[in-house]
Amino acid sequence: MVADAVRHGETRFSNLGIGWSHTFGERNLLQAFGVIGDRDVHQSLDRIDDIGPYRVEQETEEQTATVGVSHLYGIGPVTLRYGAETGRFHTHDSAIYTDLLTGGVFFVDRFSDKGNATRGYTDITWDVSEDLEFQGGVYVNWLEDVTDDCPCVDPRIGVAWSPVENHWLRAFYRERHAVFIELHACPGLDRRADAS
Repeated sequence: MVADAVRHGETRFSNLGIGWSHTFGERNLLQAFGVIGDRDVHQSLDRIDDIGPYRVEQETEEQTATVGVSHLYGIGPVTLRYGAETGRFHTHDSAIYTDLLTGGVFFVDRFSDKGNATRGYTDITWDVSEDLEFQGGVYVNWLEDVTDDCPCVDPRIGVAWSPVENHWLRAFYRERHAVFIELHACPGLDRRADAS
């Protein structure tokens, strides 16, 4: 028998960033950004299992720094967006197991990880007409840390069609590998056929 109950949990995120953009002309935009971030998670979990009643105090601290640059350029009905982002992360995890009957600590688990993540991307949108749009792209992710080196390629394709004014039908296929870069200048969900 295993019974879990979270007694207390707290997560705190903080980010500090700066961005810059320059418009060269209509649909010709260069952007750059830098962000540092901090995430702290504290959780206390009471468990009852074959070991008996015990508490697990878990703490996770993560610091990140990310920079990126992107360029958007439009020619007629085609819009091209490409860019690159890179970041560094450092994570510390700890878990302290305490017997609830005796109050004694019987196990301590600590883990630390650091590494780099890089993302390069190209995304193209083709506005065939006012009611039909295609989008495709490829994202290449590299993750280097103590547990894994991951060169991953994520394709995506999407279509948006408006059979009636102000109504859109969308379909897409995408693959996505999780890398720690969460703040980015990649094409977002603000586009009609966006597959990101």
